[in-house]
This record gives sequence, C-alpha cells and structure tokens, in this order.
Amino acid sequence: MKKAFATILTATLLLTSCTVVNESAVSSVSETETTYSETTTTVETTALFEKADQYPVFKVAIKGSFLRSESEYGENIIASFQEGDEVIVLKEYSFFSLVYTQDGLLGYVDCNNIVPTGEYKNLDIDPSSVKISSREDAVTALAVDSNAILPDDTILNQSYPTTLIRSTDSNYQQELLPILLGKDYKMTEDSDDQIQYESTDSSMPNRYVWITKSNGNLWFYDSMVTGERGGEYKAPSMNMTPEESLPIAQKKAAEILGEDRVSLPSQSWIKQLHISYGDETVYNRATREDNAHIHLFERQTENGINVLDGGIKVRIGVNGISDLYIDCSKYVISGSASAKPISLDEALKAAGMICYNNTTVVLYAELVYSNRVTGNDTFNLSWYLVTNKGNYVVDCVTKTAVCDVYTY
Repeated sequence: MKKAFATILTATLLLTSCTVVNESAVSSVSETETTYSETTTTVETTALFEKADQYPVFKVAIKGSFLRSESEYGENIIASFQEGDEVIVLKEYSFFSLVYTQDGLLGYVDCNNIVPTGEYKNLDIDPSSVKISSREDAVTALAVDSNAILPDDTILNQSYPTTLIRSTDSNYQQELLPILLGKDYKMTEDSDDQIQYESTDSSMPNRYVWITKSNGNLWFYDSMVTGERGGEYKAPSMNMTPEESLPIAQKKAAEILGEDRVSLPSQSWIKQLHISYGDETVYNRATREDNAHIHLFERQTENGINVLDGGIKVRIGVNGISDLYIDCSKYVISGSASAKPISLDEALKAAGMICYNNTTVVLYAELVYSNRVTGNDTFNLSWYLVTNKGNYVVDCVTKTAVCDVYTY
C-alpha cells in the first residue's frame, strides 16, 4: 500500500511541475486521468484551453533547451531555443509541453525549461490541423558574415576531380627518421597502430618520433625546446604574435623538410586562431605570453585545392621547433569523374542540417579535399566552412556535413 501511495504522489508532483494556471479559464482545462499499479504510473496529456480563443505564453528560461518531435529525450531534436524565446503552450504532458514557436514550428519542450509570462495570445493556426514539425521544417542555411573571406567565381566555376584516394608513403617516413632523430636512433615500440622511435644520437638528445600506421601521420617531438625535460626548465614566452612568428617557423621548418613542404601558410588556421581568442586585444596579449605557437602549412593538388589535414603542423618556441606533425601520404585521383563543386548556398544549407545554434556565422570558406565525412582514405571535394562556432566540412559528393565541435 505504501508503494502504491508513493507512486501516486510521484505522478502528482510530475504533473504539477508542468501545470499552467489561468484563473479565467480553469473550467476549460480538461481533467487529467491517471492509472496506476504498485509498479507503474501512466499520466495522460492535459489539454489547455482547447475551446478558448487564447493560449498561455511561456518564455524559455534555460539555455540549451530544444524543440523535439516527440515528448521524450532522444535523437528527435527539431531546433534549439535561445534563452528568452517565447512559445505558446497548447498541451502539457508529465515532462513535456506541446508548444508553438515564434518561427511557426510545433513540437515538444521540457516543461521545466519554460516559465509563464502571464500573457495570452490567439493562434493564427488551427492546432488540430497542424502536424508536429520535422528537422527539415526548421533548417536554415548558415549565415555568412559580411566580411567573410570567400573563394572567387573563377575557382567555383571550374571542374575538379571529385575524389582522391590516400595511401601511406612509407619511403618518405623512413627518409625523415635520420633527419629528425640523427644518424643513431632505435625503435622503442611497435603496437597495432603506432611505431615509436627515439634518438640515441648524442648531438640530438630527447627527440622522439611516433608514426601512426592507419593514416601515415608522423609526429616529431623535441623535449629540449619547450622545457618538458624533468621540469627543470621553463620555456620563455614568445613575446610576439603568431603573425610575427610565422616566417620564423616557416624558415626553420624549411631547413628540415624543404621549402616546398611549407610554402603555403594556412589562411583558415590563422582565422581560427583569431576566432578562438574572441577579442583582438586578448589575442595579442595571450599569444605573446604563450611559450609556443602552432602554424599550419597547406598541401595542395595540381588544381590548387588544399587537402584538409594533409599538410604540416609546426609548433615553435623561442628555442626552436618542438613539434612537427607531418602527413606522410600520397594522394591519387580516383577514376575519371570530375565536377563543379556544389554552390556555397547548397553547402550552407547542408551545414545547417546539423547546426542547431542559430548564432553560427561563417567567417571563412574554401574548397578542399577532405575525408572527415567519409572517415576513410577517400577524400572528396568539399567545402570547408570556418565559423564562430566550429568548423564544418560539407562533402560535395555526398552533400552531407560534419563539424569538429558540438553543434547545439
């Protein structure tokens, strides 16, 4: 008996948390029917003002609230709300409210995330004739900043091979080992996906190389530069911005890898750096205080299209280069298919399909070859969109998008 009572009390509390009070229309609120046993409770929907002309207006009070296509949590998000957005509540459930949004969408929101404003409004629709919205109903293309850097029409109007296939250049990896580690080095680990080498050359101490078998990437690390050698040394601040350290990094990397490998500084990377700090004053101060800067150098195809993640990443401190991330891959054209890239508008719409944050704005865009959508050695012609809320890749072949951060 105690267990049954507890169940009834729980159901009452859950329903109360979503109850809307309207003293002028209490009689029009239908009763809530509850059925229970000793182990389960079912709370039926409460319809609000079904025969009234007006419905209560609520305000979204919790950041990170979502409109859903079902009255439950799961992969059913239609759109996101901003704190302060207004919705009209049509019905209530135990945990969710059926709402109509300012954008004309119909769906469910966690009733604990909205609060009454005390206002009431007429609906411009017949609630009984409107279907629950879908994600497609809510999709809007990403916005583009008025000062965004975009490719010109001469690039966009050309046809390009649609796909490149990546393979590991093992010979290049072996060529790099004595350059990075000296004439004497040894293998210290050989696991399923990684090989580790360590320098035994007395003129190049504390240097290491890791090779990733699955993607051909090589990571070189010199612990003497940044001071991670037992903690006895603290690396000095750069006392310069990344723009100032870039030619230094480029020159030193060229001495190791050759000028052709680091001839194209990444414009998208510089843009991302500025975005990450948010404010130029903060950027200038913080980057001067950093003990190292990271620079990216692009790898291009014969057609002048960058291979995303296919270049060189250099981490440089006052005492020199501490890290090199080198793509040791070969890329060949797959088949004879070629095509113009999808339009920027199409790319913005595809990115919008996975973006639930309506404050996202594109600040930089370019064409690349990328495997971030395919997830394998197939690199398709794609759009790379740098935004204030992460970076999107839109595959021109599959016309689908991915982002490197949480998009809600």
